[in-house]
Amino acid sequence: GTPAERAGLVRNDKLISVDGTSVAGIPTSEVGALLQGEEGTNVTLIIQHAGSEESAEVELTRERYAVKQEFKAFSPEQSGGLYTGSSGVKPPAALYVAALGMKKGGKRTVQVPAAVAYGENGYNEIPENSDITMEIEVLSIA
Repeated sequence: GTPAERAGLVRNDKLISVDGTSVAGIPTSEVGALLQGEEGTNVTLIIQHAGSEESAEVELTRERYAVKQEFKAFSPEQSGGLYTGSSGVKPPAALYVAALGMKKGGKRTVQVPAAVAYGENGYNEIPENSDITMEIEVLSIA
């Protein structure tokens, strides 16, 4: 899991501050910049756990973490044609455009801003209002 998961943080926990800097009113992209740092360095968070009125200090060690999702089928002509199975996650629409014209063995890195990714909803490990970097590799074409 992620450093946050190992520290017991869960969805809907409220981030109050990062290394002593209040995040009240700061855009998500700027909060992300506060959280980023050199791998192996520590960051101190003040968190209000979901359903609690009290805050807690949590120290995390930064590390590289990638959310990996494998997709089994791709068909941009069909509505939602990218699946992880019969009812898997629907990736951001930008993926369809990015994957057009790719061939077996092809690789691309795509930056997707939060507004066109999962927006305010988030998805599983992807928090709401998160920019996403997708690394696309075509493994096979059926």
